[in-house]
Amino acid sequence: MVVIGEDGEAIGLIICDCGPENWSILLGYVLPEHRRKGIYTALFYALRDKAQEQGNIFSILSGTYPTTWPPKQHSKRKVGQKNT
Repeated sequence: MVVIGEDGEAIGLIICDCGPENWSILLGYVLPEHRRKGIYTALFYALRDKAQEQGNIFSILSGTYPTTWPPKQHSKRKVGQKNT
């Protein structure tokens, strides 16, 4: 699933392994300048709705990789400041 911006370019996507009863999200990505706008949530809900339409999907699995957890802190934190 892909979200296309007004300029015709992809701004977010979910790649999913769609098995017979369980789906696994392999990759979810939204361009940094489009984050915090509900794009990933909309992609996930579209995937969920597709699973419900299919009728036989038991679960949608998702995880995170150690290199991307904990989430990067993009607030007003200065370089070198520890997370609290």
